[in-house]
Amino acid sequence: MTTKNIFKFLAACLIGCGITAAFTGCSDDDPRFTVSEDDYPRILNTDIPQGEGGEPGVIMNIDRNQNFEFEVVVTPVHYTTVTWFIDGEQVAEGLKINVPVLAGDHILKIVATTTKGLSTSRTCKLVVRPLDGDPALADDAKSRWLTIGTTKTIDCTNVSSVSKIFIGKTEATNVSYANGKLTFDVPEMEEGDYHLTLEDASGTRYGCNVFTVSNDEYVEPGMTEKVLWEGSYDVTWDTPFKGLQNDLLDQVQAGTVLRVHVTGEGQGTAATSWWRNIVTGISDDDEPGGRGDIQISGDMDMEFTLTDLSLEILAEQGGFFMVGNGYTLTKISILVPSASERVLWEGSYDVTWDTPFKGLQHELANQVKPGTVLRVHVTGEGQGTAATSWWRNLVTGLSDDDEPGARGDIQISGDMDLEFTLTDLSMQLLAEQEGFFMVGNGYTVTKISILEAAAPETVLWEGSYEVTWDTPFKGLQNDLLDKVKAGTVLSAYVTGEGQGTAATSWWRNIVTGISDDDEPGGRGDTPISGDMVLEYTLTDLSLEILAEQEGFFMVGNGYTLTKVTIK
Repeated sequence: MTTKNIFKFLAACLIGCGITAAFTGCSDDDPRFTVSEDDYPRILNTDIPQGEGGEPGVIMNIDRNQNFEFEVVVTPVHYTTVTWFIDGEQVAEGLKINVPVLAGDHILKIVATTTKGLSTSRTCKLVVRPLDGDPALADDAKSRWLTIGTTKTIDCTNVSSVSKIFIGKTEATNVSYANGKLTFDVPEMEEGDYHLTLEDASGTRYGCNVFTVSNDEYVEPGMTEKVLWEGSYDVTWDTPFKGLQNDLLDQVQAGTVLRVHVTGEGQGTAATSWWRNIVTGISDDDEPGGRGDIQISGDMDMEFTLTDLSLEILAEQGGFFMVGNGYTLTKISILVPSASERVLWEGSYDVTWDTPFKGLQHELANQVKPGTVLRVHVTGEGQGTAATSWWRNLVTGLSDDDEPGARGDIQISGDMDLEFTLTDLSMQLLAEQEGFFMVGNGYTVTKISILEAAAPETVLWEGSYEVTWDTPFKGLQNDLLDKVKAGTVLSAYVTGEGQGTAATSWWRNIVTGISDDDEPGGRGDTPISGDMVLEYTLTDLSLEILAEQEGFFMVGNGYTLTKVTIK
């Protein structure tokens, strides 16, 4: 009897322990089944990448003839629905996805939602590569900028026929293809970034990645559009546009981009008053069609990069016309370098007839040059202007002693910014008339700053080149000198662990002209660690030794050159 009771006790213990072990094992190995529908959902995958710096991580990189296949693990699995979105559109539901995706960079969002309405999500990037031979559109930023309501022309390759263009889900109109260029009208739609899809005559669709749709026209980074004229003017053979005939030359320089917005069905170009092309100087009298009129159809932006010849013929040939026939001119602007504001003084100073502001009297001349914009922030109820210490206007040189009101004081009411574009005369006046005053009465100066043009950066070379003692970079050896002048900033983008510098082909420093042969370390190689930008402000000596010492090298060892720019 005692033995039977002992066996019963042991059996009960083993059963109890086994049951406990079983439940414990389930909890450790598969927690998805132990939570309730009241718990917050979780996506348990470790193969969904985390993003960095605000950019989503890449979950997969596939060819466009492969389906996107993936599976997620969620908890609580019995109470959770998984929804898959690509570029904001729902494409699947369930724990697994297996769908075709057009070529391009796509945003994938995985959303897990419980029956109680609780949800969590993961966002990442899906990269789908086009196949060799697929249609491809130009991928520079300007080409991929679509201005609403205009006609877009873009370079393309591997295209034989185009029947439709979709920007997101919106179909473009007036689609045509000829001579390697695709043309279409950008429809009215919400601004934003959209995938562009091309459909050929067979109905096959090809993804062409992301385009930006905007109401604004494209402006190069570091540049600002300055509108010179806006209105509506019908250009015909008898009525060329002359509205900026004598004004344009004062606003531009060699390298300025002149942008002309037109609409209609006709032809035309920017020209001098002699009807010669503003860039080439050629007219139809020299040869039929020599002026190079542009065919106009719908809304278009025509751009002309002015040269030294442009400035010469504008001066000699009576100024600027827009010539041609059959179109309407609506806006003329120029692209100029964006300006950055540099504060020279900040505080609070009450200006009266007896107390002009003198805080930058002798310092201003050293901070400015012709073309600098002087900005003075004021507040109050009075009058005043920027002047020399002789109380003469800083721009015109006139004073009230010449005639009443000639100094041109500005009426001040409330908070205002007064701006003065300095000239050669301004520099002369500052030097001869003992510096800078803010004169007048009844206002307070709170800040004085200058607007400096940010020099645009021009890429001369881009790629990947490993620099060693035996293999200096020579890719711009004979080209650099023609593109620079004293004061040009040369930038070399490098990465790696080593040392190096910009030099001549004689391995002499491009700025100092010194080499290691003159003294150990004399060339002044820069230690390189990781990603760096090496900058060199070129001098007259730089130009001299580039000419005499057979051009430009990047020398040193242990680094990779990725880009060379000037500004």
